Amino acid sequence: MATHQSVEEILAKAREEQTKKLDAISALATARQAVITAEANHKKRLEDFKRQLDTELKTIKDNHARSFHAAVTAGNTPTELRKLGLTDPRTTKRAPRTRPQANSPAALPAEHHESEDHHEHQ
Repeated sequence: MATHQSVEEILAKAREEQTKKLDAISALATARQAVITAEANHKKRLEDFKRQLDTELKTIKDNHARSFHAAVTAGNTPTELRKLGLTDPRTTKRAPRTRPQANSPAALPAEHHESEDHHEHQ
């Protein structure tokens, strides 16, 4: 025989199921907020750390430049220092210039670029 539940038993069971659903939603919302907070904190920490490293590197480069200047002031010529492998830190090496390949967009005539742009927007 089938057992019949009372109204109170049915409502209690429904409340229990609803509570389980709300608890799961609460846990999900809390976990999502933890991710959002952690991402924001990590981003800020990473930016702060990058700033700190950039400052450290600038200090080291400035010290290098002062040391090079002190070596020149002490009577060494930049040429002598260069022969020893000690280049002036204030000079930067230029990257060799490369030509675009014949079939690259940069090497094509201007009117060809315009026709490409026209086709992209259609």
